[in-house]
This record gives sequence, C-alpha cells and structure tokens, in this order.
Amino acid sequence: MTVYTPPGYERSAVKYPTLYLFHGGGGDEEAWNVLGVANVIMDNLIAQGKAKPMIVVMPNANWNDSAALDAGGPRGTPAGGGQDYNQGEEEIVKGMIPFVEARYRALAGRENRAIAGLSMGGGIAINIGLKRLDVFATVGQFSSGMFGGVGGYAPYNIDTISPGFLKDAAATNKKLKLLYFSCGADDPRMPFQTKAADELRSHGITLTFKSYPGAHEWRVWRNSLADFAPLLFR
Repeated sequence: MTVYTPPGYERSAVKYPTLYLFHGGGGDEEAWNVLGVANVIMDNLIAQGKAKPMIVVMPNANWNDSAALDAGGPRGTPAGGGQDYNQGEEEIVKGMIPFVEARYRALAGRENRAIAGLSMGGGIAINIGLKRLDVFATVGQFSSGMFGGVGGYAPYNIDTISPGFLKDAAATNKKLKLLYFSCGADDPRMPFQTKAADELRSHGITLTFKSYPGAHEWRVWRNSLADFAPLLFR
C-alpha cells in the first residue's frame, strides 16, 4: 500500500481519520498518486482549508487477480473474473485496518474511517463498505460498473450486499455519514449509476451523486476525489 500523511504529520502527535482509497482494474497501490495525483489534490485541499487533514491509504487490491475487470458480482462469487468480496473483506477489516492503526496515528472507530474507490475499486467500496457499516461510516464509489453498463457481472442487488439496508432507511441514514456516487457524463455506466441512485433515493436513502465531464478516465476521478475529500469527517 501507499500511505499519504497530511502536512505536519511528522512534527505532531495528532491522530487523524483515515480514507481507504482503492484503484481500478489494471491499477495498483501507486495508481492514485501517479495517475490520480491524490497527494497533490489532498495537499491543496488541506492547505486551502477545504478538507480536514487525514491519512489516505491506497492499497493494492489485486488479491484475486481481477485487476483487468471493472467490478465483480455478488460477494464471494467472482463473476467473470470479478472481485472476491469475502476475501477483500478479510484483507481490509482484519489486515489493512489493524496494520494502519498500529503503525500510523490513525483514529479508531467507524466515524473516523471512510472507504472509496474508482471503477473496480468502487465495487470494493460499495460491497464491503455497505456490508460493514460497523467499520465504515462513509462509503464512496466513482464510476463503478457493478450497477451495469459493462458485461459479465451479476445483477446488482443491495439486499445481497447489505441485508436490511432498505428496510429501515432512517436507521441506515443514521449509520451512513455519507454515501457518495460519481461518474463521467460520457461514461456508458452513467445511466446505470443514475438508475441505482434513483432507486436508493426512492427508498429514502440519502446520497450525494455528482457528474463530471469525461468518460471512464482519470480527469473524472481526480475531480471526484477533489469533491469527495472535503465532505469527509465533518
């Protein structure tokens, strides 16, 4: 993993909240910094007072060699080579989080953790974040294909991901400090993202949905991070 620490981290004893930020298919732990300039985006947002200082953990999510695809099928069932979300849950909840919180000045507790990702990483964030609201209070996805628009994936079903998610919208909204969607205006995934957002809202789920110029590309995801980060840990 690549770990971003905010300016002044080395000179203080302050503890910080943590964003777990996942790459897309074909990426690795360097993608968000090298292609997404996440470190520059975060430095600027924090310097301008737009985002709270935070740690950003950017892991390699290629735990089942699914990097070539966008986002997988149901949890534990790699559809067409998609993510094994049961293994991902183990990696994140029992591996990454304890590792980070033991070695960095990271605040514990769900209200101090957010999970997000682009494309394949957005599928990881939704499937694991919404299942584990005991671990994360904020979940974001940028341009995930899990809702449709790309072939080879099982039908999206929120009740499969997080049983009871829609049953009591008020209780779900109380747990979720922020549920964030974004997608490029020209991305073939956009109609499916819009449909998924509308369906969640029709059940009373509160979410933020942003669109940016572009298709399935880094200018969309840089803008998404620049918009998402200031909303965190407020």
